[in-house]
Amino acid sequence: QSEGKTLSSIFLCSILASSNSRITLSDENVSAQAGLCVVLACSFTTEDKDVENITWYKHDGNVTKTIFGSPEKCSVLIHDLKITDSGNYSFRFVGEGTYKWVTKPFTSLTVADNPCLLTFEEPKTVTENDNVTLTCHTLTSCTSDPEIKALGPLSPSLIQSKKSPNTATLSFKVTWEDDGRMFSCQTENNTDPCLIRNISLTVGYPPDVDIVISPEPERMTKTIIQGDKVTFTCSVKRSNPSPDSFTWLKDTKDKTHIDSKQITVKNIQPEDSGKYTCSARNTVGSRSKTLQLTVQCKFYTSGSWVLLLTLSSKHPFNIIQL
Repeated sequence: QSEGKTLSSIFLCSILASSNSRITLSDENVSAQAGLCVVLACSFTTEDKDVENITWYKHDGNVTKTIFGSPEKCSVLIHDLKITDSGNYSFRFVGEGTYKWVTKPFTSLTVADNPCLLTFEEPKTVTENDNVTLTCHTLTSCTSDPEIKALGPLSPSLIQSKKSPNTATLSFKVTWEDDGRMFSCQTENNTDPCLIRNISLTVGYPPDVDIVISPEPERMTKTIIQGDKVTFTCSVKRSNPSPDSFTWLKDTKDKTHIDSKQITVKNIQPEDSGKYTCSARNTVGSRSKTLQLTVQCKFYTSGSWVLLLTLSSKHPFNIIQL
């Protein structure tokens, strides 16, 4: 938008046309209510490859934001109309010969008050487990009450919906699954898609992590043998925002690796047994995961080497004959 103009959500269509273009205009007068959408329509056809230009103007101010180019159309879309969008709209066709710098009168737009104009504001970033209330209201002159809907399922036990004249609220406890969820509000008897207001919820939550171990050499089974090179990875299943640091602990000894998800034991030995804990942190908080690793020495019995390794109490490894 240029020179302090207050056009709300009006977009310039600056397109290419030839000097032999044929221009078709829409109606000379257009009226609409505030909050709605309107298209100031036109079209053109070209007869040769000489490239020229068409630019839309409101009054004597040039709307400089270009959003559309086409060899066939040159329309202007105004979304969420404001009273200040009223005025005369014209375009300038830059051609050759008699077409050069011809300014064409176009459409007079009149925007009237809307008795059912909605206000539905997007909340600031919230954190997992917060209690959030969304509020949508319309003017007292509106004879139809607003209604809020979630786009996607919400747990019924977490929702409390209320209505009063010209106001609707939706209260619920936020989970990480609500991040990016869309909510819409419209009046009960609305049939115009331009009078639907949509907002998106942004939810912050700490990292949810898991520990993944990767031995070398790789085997078909989940067996880790004394002497293997073992990589421990702190895998982030979900996080908003992304983690900015990771910390590893073995038992109570700090093995800090900033900005690293991994630690590696190149030659694993029984003394490397213990509790391995990875923690991931973002601006919301931190979470951790602990894995109990027990490695027993190989010992010789009946002509075979046997390795006993237990990986956490939930997933014990069997005795492996080597």
